[in-house]
Amino acid sequence: EGMLRAARMYGSLPMMGLSPKLYRQRTRSRGRRVCFNVVKSVVDTYVAMVTKDRPKVSFVTSGADDAIQRRAKKLEKFVDAVMLQRQNGQLDAFAVGLLVFRDLCVADSGWIKVWADPVEKRVCIQRVLPWEILVDPNEARYGEPQNLFHVYGYDRFKLIEQFPKRKKEIMAAKGLEDDEQGNMLYGYGGDITRMVK
Repeated sequence: EGMLRAARMYGSLPMMGLSPKLYRQRTRSRGRRVCFNVVKSVVDTYVAMVTKDRPKVSFVTSGADDAIQRRAKKLEKFVDAVMLQRQNGQLDAFAVGLLVFRDLCVADSGWIKVWADPVEKRVCIQRVLPWEILVDPNEARYGEPQNLFHVYGYDRFKLIEQFPKRKKEIMAAKGLEDDEQGNMLYGYGGDITRMVK
């Protein structure tokens, strides 16, 4: 509810919810949209101020031998190359980071998911929407959960490409159309049968 309220204030839109289906639907607004959105202005200004310089990863090898220093330089080049690749529909990883930082300013939470894609054979960096991250409340009771769960709809045929040995299980998995909350949470239209949670 807090994230929905924050998204409404930032976007100055009377959104019904944060899922793809509900995000498109708008409530009937009793008034007009805000002409000058102070929340958006403050957040965008803060994001621009904080992120004007691009940080660079550096591996410090104080007192290390030549082999380790060479390895550190190669690692720096590798990280620089990954950061400059197109990521998640953005120009590079820094652009993804800007979106995540904006999420942090708007919704009090920002998430980046980093993984190795075996199909494309590359490191992928993706922005994750804060409301898609779940934790076990029992595990989080002291404020330090050991596991984070990214819950979202995914195309079952893309999953089969990534995990060909699991084809039977993926094809037998309940689709979002069978899920009790599938239609409400994930509004993927006619492709909902292709999607699994």
